[in-house]
Amino acid sequence: SGIFGMKLSSKIAIAVVAVIVAIPLILLLTAEVIVNSTTVKPEIEKIVSEALEMDFKIEGRIDIRLLPLISLAANDLTVGINTGQIASADRIIIDPRLRPLWKREVQIKEARIHGARLIFDPHAIDKIMVLAGKETDAPLPLVSLAIDSFAIADGGFKYTEGKTLLDFNDINFRGDRIEI
Repeated sequence: SGIFGMKLSSKIAIAVVAVIVAIPLILLLTAEVIVNSTTVKPEIEKIVSEALEMDFKIEGRIDIRLLPLISLAANDLTVGINTGQIASADRIIIDPRLRPLWKREVQIKEARIHGARLIFDPHAIDKIMVLAGKETDAPLPLVSLAIDSFAIADGGFKYTEGKTLLDFNDINFRGDRIEI
């Protein structure tokens, strides 16, 4: 009795199911190791830093999930300039659609930011204003960007200049489609 008393066809069926379950798990673990490697993660940071013209760091891990749909989560992110940090987030989760990426279209079903903090000091505002007013003829590296819904949970905003201090916490926001 037990597994040794089973028919050969039952043993083969169990082995096939085990392989079918194991392959996505192995691919997922391999993908996470590659994304978090010392070559890929710094390259992601470099690309985003150049696009923002600011320092961008992912201090934590990048997690990839396959169920219920594919999602990517980056942990402990910061954006800053040489005088200090401008923004941070505990966790950013995106649910991208993979097929449109082949046509350089970024379509995200949902984007969620947890623990987002915007920190504005006069130097940061100057940098943001310069970037906002900058015109470029360089083509975007993608054809389109669409986010079906987005949310900010447990966000915050801080502004300091001299003795002036504005500090807001526990900001929660939910929005619908953004398209560029």
